[in-house]
Amino acid sequence: MPHPTSPYAYPDIRHAFDLALANRGARRVCASREEAAQWRHRAHKFRATLRAPINGIIPPTPYDNLVLRITPEEPHIVIIAITPQMVDLETLDGRVIDAAAPPPSTPLGDDPLSTEAIALARSLGIEL
Repeated sequence: MPHPTSPYAYPDIRHAFDLALANRGARRVCASREEAAQWRHRAHKFRATLRAPINGIIPPTPYDNLVLRITPEEPHIVIIAITPQMVDLETLDGRVIDAAAPPPSTPLGDDPLSTEAIALARSLGIEL
């Protein structure tokens, strides 16, 4: 029987992924090697349902940087690891950049483009 094509058919996988992201990784302990392989397969199918092209473009998902592994030492455990999108980067003065840290945000309105966007929104009656 084929796996469902709707992401709503995988609430357990979504929940596990969300918990893994919130905790910088997780382990899914299963009763057997077969159950672990089946769970990992369902997890990959869930991610595939989120990758349906929109106007020819495959949208990014919050789960793109998750890696699912089963090791020979613990074949009944699925490791949900988070791979950083940038690794081994330094600032121009030589400080190591923590790839897991969120990027600094610029407050809205602190640059000319934001100021112009805010003015346009207000002229259209949109309150921010």
